[in-house]
Amino acid sequence: MENNFINYNSKILNRIHNELNTKKVSQKELAKVCNLSQPTISKLLKGDTPLTLKFLYTLCNTLNISIDSLLASNDTLSDKLSNIQSEIQNTIYDNFHTENEAIVSDPTQYPFKGILGCYYFYCNPTISSESNLLKGILELNRSSRDSKNFCSCKLTLYTGKYDINGQKEVKTYTGMMLISLPMQSCYCILSCDESAEYTFLLFHHMFLIKADLSCRIAAVLTTSAGSHRRPTMEKAILSRTELSDVDLQKIEGQLKINSSSIKIKEEDFNKYISNELPNGFSIPNCEKIYSIEEATIKSSSLSEDEQFELINKLRKYSVEKRYVKISTHADDILYHFISTKNRKKAEMHETSED
Repeated sequence: MENNFINYNSKILNRIHNELNTKKVSQKELAKVCNLSQPTISKLLKGDTPLTLKFLYTLCNTLNISIDSLLASNDTLSDKLSNIQSEIQNTIYDNFHTENEAIVSDPTQYPFKGILGCYYFYCNPTISSESNLLKGILELNRSSRDSKNFCSCKLTLYTGKYDINGQKEVKTYTGMMLISLPMQSCYCILSCDESAEYTFLLFHHMFLIKADLSCRIAAVLTTSAGSHRRPTMEKAILSRTELSDVDLQKIEGQLKINSSSIKIKEEDFNKYISNELPNGFSIPNCEKIYSIEEATIKSSSLSEDEQFELINKLRKYSVEKRYVKISTHADDILYHFISTKNRKKAEMHETSED
């Protein structure tokens, strides 16, 4: 009986810790709400002091959770997710730490030369109503487990929102990176404990002799943060140089799902491009492109079958590609932009010293 109670009490404490982490409520904040000292809260959460009904009632009101679910004797969905998440990193390591010589996981080996370190991370939000780029930090570091080296990944992503204390809200993804030599690609397999989510980053690998990798455009496979939670494919900028908002406005077009054939509406071309073309230069062989919204067809008087038939036919003959590659040209453009920015900054520094 005593062992059963100890296990049950431990389960309740784990649920409380998970809810506090999910809602980003600190022990200091909880102490203030409960009108208790922080040391008392610490003892309650460690199990050193028995939980009181008043504390549990206040806690549930603060976190907006049901006291029934908090005190349930059977495993809840939250418990199951927590158990799964506690094993995620071990699962990633066990499944992807391979002995295949064509796949390099040890960051002490030559293919990792110049790649480890810290990168600024920029990508589009996956909620259509939001437009500001998401920013973060990607860290690729040497780690070890069971006497084996591996490249650990940590992506700290700032959501663009703030908590009740005015601090930036963050999501933290952790995992490991592998390099496939035949495919010349770097693969980051990441998971987020808070949201029970996997995210994958993929970018082109190159052998570096003296210089560090300065930047890359990565493909991102994730799940939309919107209410529908749909699978989402997008691109992200990885840069050792921090980019300002002005820089990002200039380079954010590289984050669109595009190809070497650039499509733009005639109205936008005339408004933003034609008046600013360099002297003596004109764009040859311009073709007008129809831009037809699916919503226009779906709101028409056509039958549902006719709507879908028309949409399918339009997509079949559209100029969009079947897939998008992050081409050498895209990486070259990003590298040129960042290297030029760094060179100008260095020149300004030398001038000021003179």
